[in-house]
Amino acid sequence: RDPKRAKDLVSWLSEYIKGNKGFSEKDEMILFSDELDHTMTFLEIEKAVLEDAFEVEYDIREKDFELPALTLQPVVENAVRHGIRKLAPGTKGIIKISTHRGNGYIKIEVKDNGIGFDTDEITDNPDYEAEMHGLKNVEERLRIMENAEMHVKSYPGRGTTVEIIIPV
Repeated sequence: RDPKRAKDLVSWLSEYIKGNKGFSEKDEMILFSDELDHTMTFLEIEKAVLEDAFEVEYDIREKDFELPALTLQPVVENAVRHGIRKLAPGTKGIIKISTHRGNGYIKIEVKDNGIGFDTDEITDNPDYEAEMHGLKNVEERLRIMENAEMHVKSYPGRGTTVEIIIPV
């Protein structure tokens, strides 16, 4: 119905697919700015599909660092698919992506106001790997970095926060 929006969507899809292919072939670290661009493309596609059911807020104070490819994007995808998409109709989703430097580390935070979940139920669930494979994959990727960490906090009905700690 909207030719300009359709053209934008095709362009974003093309860019996203190229990015996924390029990142999946890399075993080394990539610039955060490249990962952020890839994630922003993913979010534009999702916003088009979900007809702007959510908005994204950015507070990016640090961009000049490296991390394993496909670290941020799967966390954001999890926020959209398992949190924002399941909100009650008419409820506007919000995803906040931020970075800041601490003493010897950079913290990446992805926070959403989605449906949230009980972290104890998920980790006690034998189907955890199937339910949360995106986050498990990120944990695996972070293992190539010494002292990198990921922390997940979630509360039913209030949303989820994922923190990724990258040593610098």
